[in-house]
Amino acid sequence: MKNNQKKYELSMKDDKNKYFVIKNVSKYLENKDKFKLICLGKYFIKIKKYIFREILKNDISLEKRLMIWKSYLNFKSTSSLYNYKLILEETKTDIFTKANDKGIIQINKDINRTFFRTKNKELPKILYNILISFIYSENKINYVQGINSITAFIYDLTQNEEETFHLLICLFNFTQIRDIYDDDEFKHLKILFYSMERILYLFLPKIYSKLKDESMQISFFMSAYFITMFTILNSNLPENDVSFLLHVWDEFILDGWKSFCEIWLAILKFYENDILKSKEGDLMNFLTNNIRYCILFKKENYDKFCEIKNNFKLSDELMKNLQYEISEETGIKKVGTSTIIEGFNSDDKLALIHE
Repeated sequence: MKNNQKKYELSMKDDKNKYFVIKNVSKYLENKDKFKLICLGKYFIKIKKYIFREILKNDISLEKRLMIWKSYLNFKSTSSLYNYKLILEETKTDIFTKANDKGIIQINKDINRTFFRTKNKELPKILYNILISFIYSENKINYVQGINSITAFIYDLTQNEEETFHLLICLFNFTQIRDIYDDDEFKHLKILFYSMERILYLFLPKIYSKLKDESMQISFFMSAYFITMFTILNSNLPENDVSFLLHVWDEFILDGWKSFCEIWLAILKFYENDILKSKEGDLMNFLTNNIRYCILFKKENYDKFCEIKNNFKLSDELMKNLQYEISEETGIKKVGTSTIIEGFNSDDKLALIHE
């Protein structure tokens, strides 16, 4: 017994073993105790993602979900660095407005076509205040259409102007959303689309071939979903049912763009027969219109959606390998269905999946 105890004590010195011990123990803790576990020290950051994922799987209240998002996105420390009222005043200066006239014009255009679930005459002004303060604070990011939809969705959840601003800042500082907004040419978004096409080739080859035969790039129907973090669906979802969007955001906050690729695999797999049977010229219309009203997005069908999505588990290593393929070192600079390397054989598939 003593020998076994010594072996256990030695194994506990290894971080990997500690992780698995704590992970298994945490299953039996209540949520409040799981949060205490996270706060015990810097080592327990390793268990943080696992605990949050377990909590978010449950049917929790919006208040608790926002609390988890804030905790994971360092909301408290970040909000202390940004004085929203002071920033808002700075955006009214002539120096700022002259330097950001293009962004201001675009914001005003987008405000009128932004969807809110709540009805309030003050919403246009509130949205403007948040977005103008955002481009003041994140001066390396140029405002483009899509950020307005993300912001409106956050405000619908919080119903608080200042809190929405701080959550938006956290989102761009602690998740991968910033990657696609860092440059005007959307280079990272193009890399993601290339990766998604390769993933289709690996996991849904029949759909990949169908798209290729019709010379259809996935950017034609996926762009809006990536740029708006799926909030483009907001106006099409059943009344007072944003559960699908909440789960999408849960996964993105924890896993980044990889989660979006898994979500798209599930959606396309669900429609595989319809896609393969579609007549020439009809596919684009089907993908852009029918998907917006997919029954998988309804709350009662979320288990079905998860059942399909769980068949597609993408590793971080796979995503890195795919991004490396399109680096300038490999010579692949144009992104699109036509760029897929025909010599990518089954051995290559297995190597990428299992690395």
